[in-house]
Amino acid sequence: MLKWTRKAGALAANGQCRRFSVSYAISKHARRLEDLPRKAEIEIAHKGRLANVVPPRRCFDVTHRVGSKFGGSHSLKWMSPPRTVLLMKKANDPKTVEALKHIIEHIHQHHPDLQLIAEPSIVEELGNEASKDVLSVERDELAQSSNKIDLNIAVGGDGTVLNVASLFSASAVPPVLGVSMGSLGFLMPFSLEDFGHAFSQIMQSRASLLLRMRLECSIHDAQGKRIKRYEHEGSQVLNEIHLHRGRHPHLTVIDTFVDGQHLTEAISDGLIISTPTGSTAYSLSAGGPIVHPSVPSLLLTPICPRSLSFRSVLLPTDVRIHLRISPQSRAAAELSLDGRAIGVLEPDEYLTVSMSRYPVPCVVPDAKIKSKKLPRALLMSEEAEAQNEGRADPDSILDGGWVQDINGMLSFNKAFVTKGMLKHVSED
Repeated sequence: MLKWTRKAGALAANGQCRRFSVSYAISKHARRLEDLPRKAEIEIAHKGRLANVVPPRRCFDVTHRVGSKFGGSHSLKWMSPPRTVLLMKKANDPKTVEALKHIIEHIHQHHPDLQLIAEPSIVEELGNEASKDVLSVERDELAQSSNKIDLNIAVGGDGTVLNVASLFSASAVPPVLGVSMGSLGFLMPFSLEDFGHAFSQIMQSRASLLLRMRLECSIHDAQGKRIKRYEHEGSQVLNEIHLHRGRHPHLTVIDTFVDGQHLTEAISDGLIISTPTGSTAYSLSAGGPIVHPSVPSLLLTPICPRSLSFRSVLLPTDVRIHLRISPQSRAAAELSLDGRAIGVLEPDEYLTVSMSRYPVPCVVPDAKIKSKKLPRALLMSEEAEAQNEGRADPDSILDGGWVQDINGMLSFNKAFVTKGMLKHVSED
């Protein structure tokens, strides 16, 4: 057993300052899940202008108050040292295997007291040497062990973060550090070269978190009873909930209610309810708006509606949405959660959707990290960077690379290229 002792600075109590020290016994090589200690307590605090409005809170789980109007970046402070880290990676990808080996080596070298855990398939891909100190835990057990995991490290693309979110589909998600391996995405802000600095910032309680809202849903029959055949699929989604006509040739008819009030009869190929994070996914392709992930809202976006006046609607986070397959619908509706096919809803069956109290807390870069995940041609122009120089608020809710992402990956408001310009480029 290794004994870890930390001496902290002055702690204010009843108007006086006192010194304190805390000791923790950490098992370096736990061989069973039940041997792992409970996760460390953390303090979450708003950054920027909200820091003087909303007091910090101490907790073991990162949660949202349903209906909260406060978004923005948060600071992460450990009340005791983190002890358990979950490793996740893109499946069947040799590049992520090598990256994960590099990460494991770095952690063993600089933070040897940390216990690493992973799914058996990942442990097998790593090989005996790299995984000798990685505890193998079945996925079903991991899903029930949110109270033991301090941090997630996700290596791959955005789908890896979605995998983490689906793993904890009924509980709080530990903070997620996303490491990109070449895939363009909004959820993986760090390159492998950034990992050392980013992980050091986390361990020193200097990291920033972006709390990405999730949605919670339940499926009911015509009598209002929950349909049990879908309960094992989980109910939390990070991007979007998607009802669509699928293979059926006819349009679906979906009665849409908001807090019990009939909003519309949607005659279309389907409906999307997305989070602000999901606004740049399927909803955007269907004509929905781009919403910053710190804006608390639910997006209702139609897919190829019959009416040209049917447009996306942003709703507050304290509403409950009911989507009922109309008895007049000539087609059933297929249900997908974050791209996973769940099942088929028949006429008179319905879906309820609301804001989840369990967000996905994602670690976002600080000012010292320049993301390397985009080629120079896709980055913000030098003129735009020059305009931002010295003007950017370091505690702005727009940190974490969101402005760079929508300009680089989505070519936001990019001017049209004329034929004359194309000819000039080809001649050069």
